[in-house]
Amino acid sequence: VPDTNVLVLARKKKDGEFERLPDLDLPVGIGEGEVFNWEDPRVWLVNPAEGKALLGMTAVKREQGKFVPHPAIVEASIVDGNLRVDQFTVFDEVGKNIVPLGDKFLYRPEDESHSLHLLVKPSDEKKLLVIKEVDFKNYDQVEWMRRKVGTVARPIEIGNGLRLLPIHGVRDGKGIDGDYKKNIYAIGFAIIDNDWDILAISAAPMWGREDFLTNLPLGEGLHGDKEKEVVYLCGLKERKDGVIEFPQNVWYRIIEF
Repeated sequence: VPDTNVLVLARKKKDGEFERLPDLDLPVGIGEGEVFNWEDPRVWLVNPAEGKALLGMTAVKREQGKFVPHPAIVEASIVDGNLRVDQFTVFDEVGKNIVPLGDKFLYRPEDESHSLHLLVKPSDEKKLLVIKEVDFKNYDQVEWMRRKVGTVARPIEIGNGLRLLPIHGVRDGKGIDGDYKKNIYAIGFAIIDNDWDILAISAAPMWGREDFLTNLPLGEGLHGDKEKEVVYLCGLKERKDGVIEFPQNVWYRIIEF
């Protein structure tokens, strides 16, 4: 749940309905250098048979009177049908939206609007090594992503050495309700090769907030204002029949917990 430190887990049942499980339990504090909020979950299954998973998270810390985002990795296990936190690492880098990719990671540095970094963890230190800049600067005039680009899920193999990389783009402008919005999110794709070079970008996004109006009408934004229209992914699921499911988080309203 955005900006509330509530990490909701749900299970899809055989009848297609969802049941809510106990929320993911990660420590929070209010002191200097402590994690104030966990957000931006991105999922990677390490070993589905053993019920092991990696979650990429953004850990927001209090540092010198400011809220500073850091990429974090949470190792988890499925125990008695619930997701249990085994251990976590908060890295020194400043940024967010970290996506686990096996032995690599992809994230967006906080001071970059159209650049993603491909990373490796060289040791047990809380540092990540940049091995590639995935540069979207040539696409900063594409309407749906002109303000910034973020990561949402791992790439999808499409053959001939090509992959489809899901991304979210952010723009400002007139929202669905006619009011000006500073942050209007949408989801699209980049085509990349095995070297993580960008070959093409969606001319228009695949999904935006307007695509969910029939079953989820507009509600209130954070603190009752209307500064955002948000939709983003938390990962993806490739089914045995070849269909890919994209679980999406659609901003409707903030619920008091």
